[in-house]
Amino acid sequence: MVIRAVIFDFFGVVVGRGFNETYRYAGGDPIKDKQFLSDLLDRTSLGLITPADFRRAITKKIGISLERYEKAMQEAERPNDELLDYIERLKHNYKIAVLSNANLGSLERKLGHDRLNKYFDERIISAEVGMIKPTAEIYLMTSKKLGVLPEECIFIDDKKTHCEGAQAVGMQAVWYQNFPQMKNELETLLKP
Repeated sequence: MVIRAVIFDFFGVVVGRGFNETYRYAGGDPIKDKQFLSDLLDRTSLGLITPADFRRAITKKIGISLERYEKAMQEAERPNDELLDYIERLKHNYKIAVLSNANLGSLERKLGHDRLNKYFDERIISAEVGMIKPTAEIYLMTSKKLGVLPEECIFIDDKKTHCEGAQAVGMQAVWYQNFPQMKNELETLLKP
């Protein structure tokens, strides 16, 4: 089947590090705090707690000031400009979406409202739809919003389980490690 859409995860792909690396950068231990972080991220991604509540919980757990945490986040989560340039080229031939376990405010803080609209035809944000990856329904919703079949999509994420979730509904997937690896795998999949 012909590929008509490419779907990108946000944190760890479109912007710098994944959350565990950012948490470590801020002074936390993501291995020791795995259950705490998993629960907190799920609650935030589903929109059950606000971003401010999320930041307060993190700073309390690590024992740092909100200012220090915000600085660490800014340093750790820089936009992947090489990827954004590539997305701009892809937009000439494919529909492009971002699918993120987050809230819209987090994405807009990192990239800005106008830049999000520039790069992505659709934005599917877990906190807005009440579902998180790797739930099958969120991938199906994404392809439907793009007006394509799941089989016509390639999904890119830095988490293997999220890629497996996409594959379970018929999408092809690229497990993101770095830009050159992702670009090589994506271009192989895009060849007719």
